[in-house]
Amino acid sequence: MHVINPKVYVLSIGISKYQHANLNLGCPKNDADIFYQMWNNSEIRAEYDVDFVNFLRDETATEENIHTDLNNLKEIVTEGDLVYIYFAGHGDVDVQSATKEAYLLTYNSPSKNANYSGVRIAHDRPKYGYCYYL
Repeated sequence: MHVINPKVYVLSIGISKYQHANLNLGCPKNDADIFYQMWNNSEIRAEYDVDFVNFLRDETATEENIHTDLNNLKEIVTEGDLVYIYFAGHGDVDVQSATKEAYLLTYNSPSKNANYSGVRIAHDRPKYGYCYYL
């Protein structure tokens, strides 16, 4: 039997320094860099069919850049491919909404996320915990 390896796509996002300093964190950029370096390693790339690896960090992790990469992935990923998205940074939930919308805060999100700006993620509550879908 011939086994076909799926293509692998990786987007790693780490935000330690935000546009608004009151949101700054200590280690997210470093954590996301480790994930990125693992998948960008030549031995890993040779073992797996890694087709796309990108790392958005701090000021490059804007809402526009993240949406651009996600839209690019939507265009190239096909059924059976594997997509790994790693995000290290702030998140927020709109507790006032009936659906409790969740957001990943981008580099340029407001310091008080009153407009709930960022990358919205949908969520549901299956039997074994929360699943988030971009």
